[in-house]
Amino acid sequence: MRAAVSEPTDTRTQAPAAVDDQEAVDSTLSRRRIQVQAEQVHLLFEQAPVAILATLLVAALMAFAHWNVVPKLVVAGWFLAHLVVNTIRLALTLAYRAKPRMGQDAGRWGTWYIAGNALSGLAWGSAVLLMLSSPSAEHQYLVALCVVGIIAGALAVHYAMFWAYAAFSVPALTPVVLWFVGRGGEIYVLVGGLGILLLGVLLATAWRLNTNLSRSLNLSLANAELASTVSVAWEEAIKINRELEREVSARRRIEQWLKREKDRAQITLNSIGDAVITADGSCRVDYLNAVAERLTGWSLEDAHGQPLERVFRLRESPGLHPRTDPVRDCLSEAITNGFGDGVLRQRDDNELPVQHSWAPIRDRNGNVSGSVLVFREIGGQPLAFGDSHDPLTGLMNHPGFAQRLQDAVHQARSENQEHVLLSLDLETYERVTDEHGDPAGDELILRFSQLLQRQVRDADATARLGAANFGMLLESCPLANAQPIVDKLHEAVAEFRFAWANQEIPVTVAVHLTPVSADTDVTSLLAP
Repeated sequence: MRAAVSEPTDTRTQAPAAVDDQEAVDSTLSRRRIQVQAEQVHLLFEQAPVAILATLLVAALMAFAHWNVVPKLVVAGWFLAHLVVNTIRLALTLAYRAKPRMGQDAGRWGTWYIAGNALSGLAWGSAVLLMLSSPSAEHQYLVALCVVGIIAGALAVHYAMFWAYAAFSVPALTPVVLWFVGRGGEIYVLVGGLGILLLGVLLATAWRLNTNLSRSLNLSLANAELASTVSVAWEEAIKINRELEREVSARRRIEQWLKREKDRAQITLNSIGDAVITADGSCRVDYLNAVAERLTGWSLEDAHGQPLERVFRLRESPGLHPRTDPVRDCLSEAITNGFGDGVLRQRDDNELPVQHSWAPIRDRNGNVSGSVLVFREIGGQPLAFGDSHDPLTGLMNHPGFAQRLQDAVHQARSENQEHVLLSLDLETYERVTDEHGDPAGDELILRFSQLLQRQVRDADATARLGAANFGMLLESCPLANAQPIVDKLHEAVAEFRFAWANQEIPVTVAVHLTPVSADTDVTSLLAP
């Protein structure tokens, strides 16, 4: 079958198509702006309780400090204003959390949040009344210090929306700055000028942080939409190929076209900075890009056809319960899931904090035929207990032990301390799991971890670093003093007997000693 190709005869017929394309682009950008704004507002209300608690705590401390210095009516009125304003803010926060997250309402909720922040800023700005009523220079400077501290701390809570931070910081600091300038005198004017400079720096920082956050959210949404679009196009091409199988010559042309499309899709997916996994309607893996291979520990060849919950093992942070089927709701409800944070358990059982989102893949009839999952590694955040400890043994896991080891390196550098790392390989584990299955292997790991905990001092740390790999950090222990501990450990292992299925299985362990000094590279030391 030969395809006929016609040349365009009137360039004016292309104008409506161009208009439609531009309208589609504008619609996508508008939808993305709404999604980004909704995520920013959600971040603000998520952190609002922390801001309210900090405000009331600092206000209470200031009222206590001024109770016997400033007229009590002034102090009581000032603190009452904070109670009223923060009660309103708390009610607004509870009302937001009681409502489903609706992107089209984000602007209204954001406006109310900014208004609440403005009231809180005015309440803090009224602290100038305490300065005017106080005869003590120390108390006046205490007020200024508290106001500066509260607006500096607010940056960590309100940076998700620049105007929310500006609405709070400007009315909070301006009266204090005007009070210093109005006092006259070189020192007071200088302090007032420094206050203005500080406010400018904080506002510039808030603007920069907000800009970076907006770019990051836009990029993640664009990557998810691009991955979904590419996957739909890929499946459409496969259907075309099946329809033209009867025509040999046409099939060859289509197969060549499909190969180019597939290569282009893989290049596109591999060029995306986020990890991408696509799955079919049965939640079995179709494809994962290079970033997903690195983060999950699965190669494309091994993962293809596997259940998605086996390749992408996720549990929500900070809880300890595994989340084994992260896209089942996406397939059943046929909606795009928003951003979420969790902990990815990699193929080697190490854990990694990630941010993830997923979307349904639709065929040309609009039916959901699969899903696309996009996720990325989150770095630089403190680990909660569930993120830093192994759920089976309760020992530290790889990330938690890495933090502990890094602290030991800092201590060695600052206090000239010596530490020793014991790396232990439970050699019997593979034989037990091969002969008796995973339950027997888990029981061996659990009992061996209990044995290790009985051999260490209270100040030492024990961790499970892999399936059968453990680490022990002997703190403030020179290498020469570590050998008796190792000898004692060997004796305990020699006496240890593991019984399973009416069999007594001897246990063998390989132990390696490594000194930990100020020059130790933790990443290299814990590398598999």
